[in-house]
Amino acid sequence: MPVHAHDDSPAGEGAYRRLLDRSLLPVCTHDGDVMTYANRAAAVMLTGSPDATVVGRPIADFIHPDSLAAVRERISRMRDGDVTRASEITVLGPDDTTRTVPVVAARDTRHGLPRYEVLFYDPLFGTAADDPPAARTAEAIINTDRDGIITGWNTDAHTLYGRAGPDVIGSPIDEIVGAAVPLDDLTAAGARRAATHVRADGGTVAVRVLVVRSVDGFVLSATADVVADRSGWRMQALLDLIHEGVVVMDSEGRVEYMNAAARRMFGSQARDLIGLHHSSGALDLPMFAPNGEQISTESHPIRWIQKTGLSLGGDVGIDRLDGERVWINGHGALIDPDDPVHSSVLFSFTDITAHHDARTRLLHDATHDALTGLPNRVHALNRAAAGLARTGPGRLAAVLFIDLDRLKTVNDRHGHPIGDDVLRIAAQRMRAAARADDVVARIGGDEFVVLLMGAVAPGEVDAIARRLHEVLADEVVVGSLRLRIGASIGITTIADCETRTLAEVLRDADAAMYRAKARGPANTAHFHPDPAGS
Repeated sequence: MPVHAHDDSPAGEGAYRRLLDRSLLPVCTHDGDVMTYANRAAAVMLTGSPDATVVGRPIADFIHPDSLAAVRERISRMRDGDVTRASEITVLGPDDTTRTVPVVAARDTRHGLPRYEVLFYDPLFGTAADDPPAARTAEAIINTDRDGIITGWNTDAHTLYGRAGPDVIGSPIDEIVGAAVPLDDLTAAGARRAATHVRADGGTVAVRVLVVRSVDGFVLSATADVVADRSGWRMQALLDLIHEGVVVMDSEGRVEYMNAAARRMFGSQARDLIGLHHSSGALDLPMFAPNGEQISTESHPIRWIQKTGLSLGGDVGIDRLDGERVWINGHGALIDPDDPVHSSVLFSFTDITAHHDARTRLLHDATHDALTGLPNRVHALNRAAAGLARTGPGRLAAVLFIDLDRLKTVNDRHGHPIGDDVLRIAAQRMRAAARADDVVARIGGDEFVVLLMGAVAPGEVDAIARRLHEVLADEVVVGSLRLRIGASIGITTIADCETRTLAEVLRDADAAMYRAKARGPANTAHFHPDPAGS
């Protein structure tokens, strides 16, 4: 994969590069003559392969001669901080193919050398705006009363902050721009002062602010600080273009930034999380481990990353603000590894909800009976083996082996579809008769097992068997038919110092069931090593 030619950038730049490498939009950099970086998408666009050599080659290798002169002329006019308007160039692709695409370029200086960063707006993903917000020379004019309540808001203010006048008139200016605006102090300064304000989409914008006093209050002029804000805008614009979600949390666990993909994944109210702690009441996003257990605030990934200084990856479930659960596969890392206590943490992740749901369905299908929805033989054996090996809570206490009476007669008289309906109804009744933590499984045909998991009180095993007999003896209604079945139940209990294997336990429960069946329909028998016992 192409890599940056100078891999001595700080951690923030390194994280930026890693994100660009996963962007679907082509991005590259050059020094005016030679390529110094190309992400995977750019490499594919220019060479047809993400692994082809791009870095170190002349830019002329990738630009059609008809566009090369114009590109070089624009390069010669650019100065640090400049961002070009979107313009079309024709690039040379693999096998002498050509493509005309809109591009935006920016210049800065790295290690004393000029660097030109080029973003190609592939038609597959939409076209570029004429100008990035930070490159505009618009002047936001905001009028306030003496208390800082907004009374006027011009079109450029709408453009800069992403908020319409009717939505802000009557609101405190501090609240609307997302930062303290000391109007009296700024008036006394008599000059523009740098500040960082917050747009409606949660993104930040570097501005220079001038305030003068008016008859009724104050007039504030805010212009984008082009030099300070351009690199930040470029990063945010690029992060909003990738399909991977990105969230930055500060060292206290407050959300600093969320890109467009993250906001889509977390729901329409996700913007409300900006500036809030990850455990803040109603706006919390509960997190869940793959096994469904909720992750506590103390175990939040940001805490582990800050404590160890290591990166962390894996699958996690998150309940969105609308209550819907989304599953993501993500990675978290310190932005400043040299200062883990105070460093913000960057999380990048992809939405794997569809994959997780499909995997869950496949796992369910593999471990459950298709007809009744109960656990199948394999799942029952696994649960029984685990319960037999445990001590204390969750240990296997008893096995009830159940064979339905008269189901063969139902199948013979009314057909297997009716018999299947009877099986489904019987399964539902047995599940309802068992305890919440017990396992009711169909192991084949008309045979079922009930695994009693956890402690049982004296006489409780027999009480559960009686409930099973009662629910299975009740009349079964299928369409116009009124049918009766029943069951033979064999029971074996598990001693605290059990020496039998699982196979032996199941064999003994089966033997007890046949002993019950020999007595006639709707009987129960306990396993006893003495054939004469019951």
